[in-house]
Amino acid sequence: MELFWYISLFITTVFAIDQHNQIILAPTTSLTEDVDVHTPIDIKPTDVYVSGDLLCNDEGCYPLLFEPSSDWKVIKPEQRLPAGLDIRVNLETGLKEAKLGDANPIDDATTTAVTNVHKQVDAPSENYEFSEQFAKLRDSLAKQDYSTVESQFDDLMDFAHDYKHGYKIIIKEFDFLQGVALNNSLPLNIRELDARMIIACIRNNPPVIEYIEQNYPNFVRDIFNNINEVQDVTPDVQLLVKRFINILTVLIESDPTYIVGVVDFETLRKVFYTIDDKQLKLRILEIIASFVDRVHHEELSKTMKRDGIMFVIPKIQDWTKEFSKFVRDSDIDEVHLRKFFNTLYDLKTDFGTDIKIDTSFINWLINQIEIRSKSLNNGIEQRDVEQDTFDRKLIDSRHKVFGNEMADSIKNFHDEL
Repeated sequence: MELFWYISLFITTVFAIDQHNQIILAPTTSLTEDVDVHTPIDIKPTDVYVSGDLLCNDEGCYPLLFEPSSDWKVIKPEQRLPAGLDIRVNLETGLKEAKLGDANPIDDATTTAVTNVHKQVDAPSENYEFSEQFAKLRDSLAKQDYSTVESQFDDLMDFAHDYKHGYKIIIKEFDFLQGVALNNSLPLNIRELDARMIIACIRNNPPVIEYIEQNYPNFVRDIFNNINEVQDVTPDVQLLVKRFINILTVLIESDPTYIVGVVDFETLRKVFYTIDDKQLKLRILEIIASFVDRVHHEELSKTMKRDGIMFVIPKIQDWTKEFSKFVRDSDIDEVHLRKFFNTLYDLKTDFGTDIKIDTSFINWLINQIEIRSKSLNNGIEQRDVEQDTFDRKLIDSRHKVFGNEMADSIKNFHDEL
């Protein structure tokens, strides 16, 4: 029963999928002021499994999709939430509850992106060090004075790169920033500048990432939806999509559960094969690698891991081919080489012969073994421990993972003689 619970939990929470891309996972923290984040909550999930449109456990069955109302309702184990809800933890019961947002009618509960300029020009309720600059930016945007908007974004960009300033900009202006980035009615160059500012704020800034994850859990979903709406892939559109993928890379690297379904991977696949940009492809492979890494390290059997990955990435062999191709690229840096090699290592470990590795990769691996073996045995006492660990893993993988395990056993036997 425990294994059955694992796989049902794994698929219903991590790999949730909705035809209309409007289902999200219940956030792990409250989005309202009703929650004391220091209150200990110990809620142990019961055995839950999917039965059609229902979730079932020992106590009975209930809808897979949470049905919101204007009153607080308990979120039952593993229920999926429409976007746009207010969420809290009831301090008396310790249970998560949700209701329709005060500003969201029921027929608009799944819409989170700001869709008109009037919503985007609403200013924060309190002043701070960048209030004046953003007030002018809103005013220029409302007047459709886009040349001035460009200049104002450029003036603010340096502040966005700063650790403290970037955090302040996000907590005060993220409603505005995400509204501009996702507004299809605005010029692409304005949206691209805005997305670039978001990237500047979140890169190497964990508090900013955590703030977005806790308070805007639908942001990643909205980015995927926006990319899916692209009809004509012009150079300007390509640049905006690259910015979006950069945002996704940072957020998903921090929390891979942002990926919720096969639709997301299909979106990434389309972008990967539509836009011929090496850096963009590397970013997308990083997203895939983060997901595979998370699945590989779940406490599940190999069969469950394999089924879980295939559930959302049916074309995993195609991605395996791409990882194999990029890991052999002589221009790739060591960080990407390790990440992509580890992804191939994990996939081959979990899938075995169901994943095919081409001869070019094996030849590259043999050459790498020769190079890295010499490096390990060069007599230098002070070494990079992390590098040595990876090199040994790569060397050992030739027979243990990417070759004949029996040949590896024979080799080890002779080495011990």
